[in-house]
Amino acid sequence: MKIFKYVALLIVLAIASAFAYQYSRDWMTLRAAVPPLGPSGQRMLQDLARESVKESTWLKMRRVPVADAASAAAAIEKGEADVALVRSDIAMPRNGRSIAVFETLYALLIVPPRTKIEDFKGLKDKTIAVVSEGSANDKLLDLILSNYGVPDASVRRLAMKPEEVGPAMQQRKITAAFVVGTIAGASAQTFNSIQKAMKGTPTVLGVEEAEAVRRDVNGIEAAEVSKGMFGGSPAQPEEDLTTISTAMRIVVPSNMSTMVAGELTRVLFEGKAKALIDNPHMREMKQPDADEKEYPIHPAAQTYFDGETPTLMDRFESFFWLGWAVLGLIGSLIGWILSKVKRGQSPETERFNNLLVFLQEVRQADADQLDGLQARLDDAVRMLVEQRDSEEMSADTIAIFSVAIEYARNLISERYAQLRTLPAK
Repeated sequence: MKIFKYVALLIVLAIASAFAYQYSRDWMTLRAAVPPLGPSGQRMLQDLARESVKESTWLKMRRVPVADAASAAAAIEKGEADVALVRSDIAMPRNGRSIAVFETLYALLIVPPRTKIEDFKGLKDKTIAVVSEGSANDKLLDLILSNYGVPDASVRRLAMKPEEVGPAMQQRKITAAFVVGTIAGASAQTFNSIQKAMKGTPTVLGVEEAEAVRRDVNGIEAAEVSKGMFGGSPAQPEEDLTTISTAMRIVVPSNMSTMVAGELTRVLFEGKAKALIDNPHMREMKQPDADEKEYPIHPAAQTYFDGETPTLMDRFESFFWLGWAVLGLIGSLIGWILSKVKRGQSPETERFNNLLVFLQEVRQADADQLDGLQARLDDAVRMLVEQRDSEEMSADTIAIFSVAIEYARNLISERYAQLRTLPAK
């Protein structure tokens, strides 16, 4: 029975250390890789950060600036960030799992009043503004032009901010503006800038070849912009408009623990609800679509969206491993316990060691292997029942193994759920 006393002591110390660490300092700080955002996106992020920090006593975030969305995705893949804002059509980290759609970006062509340009074909041999930062929008424009049969080299481009477009159009430096942004953000700002400078209502055009463009690149969706969304006289667009869209997603690594990913999701969406009072743009943030296999949701985030709360075993697992990390500071105690264990391997000790190996196998198993592990667990349950009836094992030992078996069952269920979210090979 000594081995079980040592194990019980270790578990108690691990959990106690985790709680002590929580109240002694910030328990966990996540590194957040954030690329440059437009004014509305930046304000959304600031308001979300302000409200979210009030929602958790132990989870904090520290911003890690990156050059662009591709760099943010790379930071997740390299383990240099714990959470990142990435753009669907640029790069989705291979180990990334979505917990939120931060905002949806629509591709629109905005032309001045009384223009002859009716679609992207009219841009040949013209100079236009490309609104929003980064080379990704130029690549997206090239893709659209190719679907309209327009050589991309025939369209000259100037990178501009929304407020710069109207004056540039008035001075005849540009003939149109290509915008990739939120409706209420960069698109509306560009529309208003042109309307003010040109003293008339601009025309908003979409991408009629949306389905063809969507098939050519991952991360692009066909989308609609509702009639009259931009206002003006006549209100623009004059009819429901077909175009393409992409999304800025909040992603975390697939191996982020259940407790941390679930808490992060809760903190962000409860922070959003409070920030929405003063910032209507927060409506842009929404839960990911569970049917989008290219952008799987982290299981803990899906649990939150389903309205479920973590089980006792889920919390026990997270506290145990966090406490275990803290116990690295007192390694001499662990070494002493291990030396005691090695003096004699009782049948109970051997079974306990086998269980630790079993749990490790579960974490790495595929679906077929999980079926076999489930059968082994059923055999272990039958063994416990037999030894309880024959009194070959003490009641205390049976109680400890019962808790461990229940933990193993939860771990198998969690692994099954995790495998269902992985893309098919």
